[in-house]
Amino acid sequence: MTATNFLNGNRFLFFFSRLLILAGMVLVFTSIFSLAGVFLMKWTMGVDLLQLTQALDPATQNEQSRIALLFFQAFAGSIGTFLIPSLLFPNAIGRKAMTFIRVVYPFKMYYLLIAPLFIVVAMPLINWLNVLNQGFTFPEQFKALEASLRAMEIQAEAITKILIQSNTTGGFLFSLLVVAVLPAITEEFFFRGILQNFTRMCFYNNHLAIWFAAIVFSGIHGQFFGFIPRVVLGAGLGYLYMYSGNIWVAVLAHFVNNSLALIVFNLSQKYPDVLFLSDQYQFPVLVTILSVVSIALFFYWQHKSQYRQLFHE
Repeated sequence: MTATNFLNGNRFLFFFSRLLILAGMVLVFTSIFSLAGVFLMKWTMGVDLLQLTQALDPATQNEQSRIALLFFQAFAGSIGTFLIPSLLFPNAIGRKAMTFIRVVYPFKMYYLLIAPLFIVVAMPLINWLNVLNQGFTFPEQFKALEASLRAMEIQAEAITKILIQSNTTGGFLFSLLVVAVLPAITEEFFFRGILQNFTRMCFYNNHLAIWFAAIVFSGIHGQFFGFIPRVVLGAGLGYLYMYSGNIWVAVLAHFVNNSLALIVFNLSQKYPDVLFLSDQYQFPVLVTILSVVSIALFFYWQHKSQYRQLFHE
């Protein structure tokens, strides 16, 4: 029995069984590439696991340990966790990876302008959602859980700052590669190319697929007080992918989002008095409203364009 026939017979069982396969791939290849990453760091840079953990402590962290940590993140995280499972999983559903992910698929060239513009226009909305999410408080009986979650986020923030902060051009470019370029490619392949496409294949619902992938995308980052803005960002990337039909449009938007965060953070270290660059900056209400209206008009335009195209076809 082919995967397609089985899908037609029991789509829920097919969906969840293949998700278990995908989760298994993630666990296996994350473990393999983590071990291989530790070995390669020791072999190429002379940095062992103890020195790698020291990179997480600002008191003992240096540029060599920071570069080693970035290398480990790229090898174990981006490649092991996301890229390898993305390339192998389509075989489990009888598809070819490049076709299923839509790596080579024709699209309208104006999306190369729309993708970065979408991220810039969405920034005030994401900023507002982040402020809203950060302000969430738990009931009194769950205050201990809230404190634990906030402590985890502070620790994750500190690690992120170590990864993206650099005083040299070479260090900055390597951070850009690991924090912006690689995650944009590997995470979009995984969440939009695999998870979103697979969900749509099983349930024939683009919106369900987009929001399911966006929720998993946000959840896997493990930051409760940044969950909502990341879900909305993931959904935006999903709609860009759906409308354009090509994974590289979503990759470009993801890259712009990550690289802007990297650039703004490094500028804030050089110009701490500039309010716009600080973590506490909030866009004016009018700018946020314009952001929401612009995004809504964009989606309406895309929806009408696709409807007209289907109608004429």
